[in-house]
Amino acid sequence: MSSAVQAKYNFTTHKEGNDTVFQYKKTPFSYKLTFSLALITAIPAIIIVFMLEPSSVVSGFILWFVVMIILGLVITFVINFLRTRNTNTFRVTTKGIIIGRKTYDNDHIHSYFIQDTYGNESEMVVSTTVIGYSPSLVGAMSQTTNLAKQSGREIRKIVADSNYKICMRYGTKNIAIAKGLGLNEAEVLFDKVKDIVLGKTNNQ
Repeated sequence: MSSAVQAKYNFTTHKEGNDTVFQYKKTPFSYKLTFSLALITAIPAIIIVFMLEPSSVVSGFILWFVVMIILGLVITFVINFLRTRNTNTFRVTTKGIIIGRKTYDNDHIHSYFIQDTYGNESEMVVSTTVIGYSPSLVGAMSQTTNLAKQSGREIRKIVADSNYKICMRYGTKNIAIAKGLGLNEAEVLFDKVKDIVLGKTNNQ
C-alpha cells in the first residue's frame, strides 16, 4: 500500500480575521558554494597545512584540499544559518498588502510579478564555468587569477539562484513583498499570493 508523500514549502499561511498572514524563510544557498569559495579559503588553508607540518608534498596537497573543503562548508553553513534564522512576514488584506508597518493600498497596486537578482521580470539563465583544480599545490596556486574569475562567476550564479523576489508595482515603483527566494519557492509563493489577492478582489 502506498503512502502519501509530504510536500515541503518554505512558507506558511494563517488567517487573522479577513487577513491572510504569510510567514516565510529565505532560501539557503546551495552547498555548491563550498567549492566556489576556493579562492577565499585557499590561503587560510595553506597556513593551516603548514602549521600541521605534513610529512610529504602529496600528503600536504591532500590535507590542503580537505582543509579548504572544511572551511568552505563552515562558511556556507554560517551564511545559511544567518540567512534563514529569521522568519519574514507580510499580510494580504481586503485593502491591500501590509509589509512591516507599511500598508500598500489595492487602488495603487497595478501588477504582481517575480523579479530576479538583475531586475528582470522573468527567469534568467546565467552561464557559468565549472571550477577545476590543478593536480599539484604549485600548479593550483599559479592559477589564482583564473580561479578568481571562475569562483566569482559561480558564486554570483549561486547567489542569484537564491535571490528571486516577489514584487508588486505600486504606483510607478517596484516594491518587494518577499525576497531571498529560489525560483521554485518564488513561483509557488507567488501562485499562493495571486490566488488570495484575486479571491479578495473578486469578493469586494
